[in-house]
Amino acid sequence: MDLQLTGKRVLVTGASKGIGLAAAQAFQREGAQVAINSSSPQNLQSARRALQGGCLVLAGDLGVPSDVDCVFDELEQQWGGLDILVNNAALMLRTPLLEADVEQWDKIMNTNLRGPFLCAQRAARLMLAQDGGVIINTSSNAAKMPVYGAGIYAAAKGGLNTLTMALAGELAPYGVRVNGYMPGLVVTEQSMSSKDAANEAERLRPVALRRYGTPEEMAQVVLFLASPMSSYLTGELITANGGKYAIQNPWKGWEPL
Repeated sequence: MDLQLTGKRVLVTGASKGIGLAAAQAFQREGAQVAINSSSPQNLQSARRALQGGCLVLAGDLGVPSDVDCVFDELEQQWGGLDILVNNAALMLRTPLLEADVEQWDKIMNTNLRGPFLCAQRAARLMLAQDGGVIINTSSNAAKMPVYGAGIYAAAKGGLNTLTMALAGELAPYGVRVNGYMPGLVVTEQSMSSKDAANEAERLRPVALRRYGTPEEMAQVVLFLASPMSSYLTGELITANGGKYAIQNPWKGWEPL
């Protein structure tokens, strides 16, 4: 199926691994021009090799306003515009709220909420000068149901959900669509860092599909939101968590009928 993404200029932030890299690869397969960003130059080079060099590499910590400006200045100089922004860069730090300090709060909020806002702002200004565009925000299932010990992360993602809707409302008159999606348990370095093999079955109990998602599956959600297939969607938040908490006690009915 032709998703009509050939030639589209796409920036994926936090694209050096996991969902971000999978999304960049998916766009590349669809014939898009892809720019990748990460705060780690070393990881970016690894991602560049995975993309066989066919991408624009933009290093920068998007929680820092000056880095956002540098990334978008370079992108504008190289491409002259932007069609699709995927705000994927994120930071997870696990600290109980009563033990967290202002430094931790600022670090997580700057990366997970301020950064996407600043990137969306710069991207939207480019899109307003052309025939519109698409902004996609990677949120988290934690925005709806916080994970113990990661309350600041959950708060930032909840803020990102609200920001998604607010941006959609303000940018709709200019032909810019803004949507988000909320991954659940997906196999990434970040999500699996706290994985305990002994309690894997327990972690998957509330997931109706009884398995982890993959970065490639999340990339398909991103492609859908980026393509004309979702042309009447804006301000929406798609949950992609394998049916987590779809019903009470899903394990009760797990055995085949």
